[in-house]
Amino acid sequence: MTTEAAARLAPYHDRLGTVPDAVIAKEIGIPRERVRDYRREAGIPAYSGQPLAAARPGGRAARDDAALTALLEELLADEPEPPHRLEAFRDQLGRVSDEVIAQRAGVERTTVGGYRRKLGIRAYTRRRGKAAARRTPARKTTPVAAPVVAPPVPSAEPARARTAFRVVAVAQGEERRFVVVGEDIADAATTALRALTARPGGPWSVYAVEMLHEVIA
Repeated sequence: MTTEAAARLAPYHDRLGTVPDAVIAKEIGIPRERVRDYRREAGIPAYSGQPLAAARPGGRAARDDAALTALLEELLADEPEPPHRLEAFRDQLGRVSDEVIAQRAGVERTTVGGYRRKLGIRAYTRRRGKAAARRTPARKTTPVAAPVVAPPVPSAEPARARTAFRVVAVAQGEERRFVVVGEDIADAATTALRALTARPGGPWSVYAVEMLHEVIA
């Protein structure tokens, strides 16, 4: 994060997490990744699907349906947000001090503290660290037999590769996750929106679509 980008984002600090990063990035005129990195450094969780008109301070006018639809299409076109840089150290939170994890991850101690509090994990103390070490059982290794691979079965026609996507949908502050199979992210989003129209508790909106893995259909 450059000093110039941080200075431009400082006036928008209170809005981080209340609207998608792409909205703030578009208003400032900087890449969405800069907003995401600044928000994470501050320990602020990402936007969770609260209606935009209610989240914006200062009584700004509500967006109409066409504007919301256009914004949703823009967000779906972006690449899925990568995992938090501290995700690899998640099992260490509360077991060692925030300062130690910050040194290992190369981030500020306040960033570790914000991420830990977001996950609802209490801070490390020497007494809790010793208790956790006593509760952690020793890992046992079990020999695993080599798998038996069956010979391939010829197919009558070439298989068509498709991809599984995780879809995050929100409605009235409630969030649900689904797995949808499609040829690409646009196909998966369209399938999800079509299915959500019949789901109770709506209206539902697609907040994010994340590629999981390729499957054969």
